[in-house]
Amino acid sequence: MKNSKLILLLSKLSPKELNRLREFVDADFFNQHKGLKRLCNYLLDQAPEFSEEVLQREKVYAQVEPGTGYNDDRLNNLLSDLLQLVYAFFTHLELEKRPDLQGQMLTDRLLELNLPKHLRHQVRRQEQLLDRRQDRSFDYFNAGYHLHQHLDRFELGQQNRRFSRHLQQESDHIDRYFLIQKFRLACEMSSRNSVIRASYHCDFMAELVNIYEERKYLQQIPALQTYYCAWRMLEQRSDATHFYELKQLLQKHHPLFPLAEQRLLYNYALNFCISRINSGESEYYRETLDLYQSMLDSRIIFVRGILSQWAYKNIITTGIRLQDFTWTENFIHQYKEYLPLEERPNAVAYNLAALYYARSDYKNALLQLQDVEFTDASYHTGAKIIQLKSYYELDESEAFYSLIEAFKKYLSRNRQLSDYRKKANMNFLRLARQIYQFKNEYHLMHKNEWLEKHKKLNLQVETIDPIANKEWLKRVLGLFVG
Repeated sequence: MKNSKLILLLSKLSPKELNRLREFVDADFFNQHKGLKRLCNYLLDQAPEFSEEVLQREKVYAQVEPGTGYNDDRLNNLLSDLLQLVYAFFTHLELEKRPDLQGQMLTDRLLELNLPKHLRHQVRRQEQLLDRRQDRSFDYFNAGYHLHQHLDRFELGQQNRRFSRHLQQESDHIDRYFLIQKFRLACEMSSRNSVIRASYHCDFMAELVNIYEERKYLQQIPALQTYYCAWRMLEQRSDATHFYELKQLLQKHHPLFPLAEQRLLYNYALNFCISRINSGESEYYRETLDLYQSMLDSRIIFVRGILSQWAYKNIITTGIRLQDFTWTENFIHQYKEYLPLEERPNAVAYNLAALYYARSDYKNALLQLQDVEFTDASYHTGAKIIQLKSYYELDESEAFYSLIEAFKKYLSRNRQLSDYRKKANMNFLRLARQIYQFKNEYHLMHKNEWLEKHKKLNLQVETIDPIANKEWLKRVLGLFVG
């Protein structure tokens, strides 16, 4: 029962949500079944941590239907009905967050009942709510479309056949909603096509581009202007003009978008920077850090007050690449409190180790990783690579060779890593071993012999694909020249 959909769902709720769920199920308006109320109260008393003992089916049934013999089918039905009540509770919570949607539904009902006095008051309230909205993206125009649709229907219902501005505004709002949505979808398709080599195709883009570029008034709509620019950037990656324009638009207009859209637009800009960095344009590290700093300052990067461990790691990696070590160390300590509690020790230890390694403080890098057991495969492989490179720099031969063998076993047994990443890391380990052997033996070789060996190693590093940490391999090989 612990792995049932109901229990898994209840275990994810916050204390506040659990209390509100109890009130919801106890309310006769939503539920009049006393057995469901007893079942809900019993489970919520144990939530969010559920032991196997309290979830024994016979024990649960005895709490729900005291004094009756155990009935498995009856319990299954109660559990299923309670799950449906929890779904209804979620719908209720989401509706609470959408006063515009509440207004649309209420207005539909008032129109059906033909209550002009109520309608006048209601549509005025909807207009006020719409005017107060800070966001001006596609959802805003969708709400405006529905509002003016209701207003036009109301005027028609009054048998007023004069010109209605609401019909025109209904049309204008749906046009803007459609255009913003199409450019938003085109951005997402272009982004995914580049990341996963998908084959998404957004129809009518040539026609929509012409419409946008020919009508100056459309270019004055911030959300449309921003998505158009983002799409141009994603489609024309060799031209940085649109990236810099998008960066300015985000600084100026980001409050006009809901948080999820702000985060997505910034991620498009970040992915553009990453693609330029991967092409060898290291100046985009500074652009990347500027974007992250903007997201931190405006708190766009936080999701419900939490900073993702991967965003944390990416920011630190960028700071290290820029060799801005003081800023990076301050960031590690300043923002660690925003990490999820269960992920914090690993994230902090790993990133401090990466910083110490970048500072050539190899002993402290190793100390940071000494007592940490990484459960995530990405952290684990990254930590082992830091350890291996530190042993190389400190010339700890025994530890270096021992770690290579242990790392190989880990890679061959691990199921979290893709075959590509396994192969890339295996190739890295093989070449790291050969280069370390060369490091220890080259001074004993004749010059022509070590030059030939060096040339052969360089060729392998350049031609073997895939290979992890290629730049490090090239760097340490380069130390033998001169």
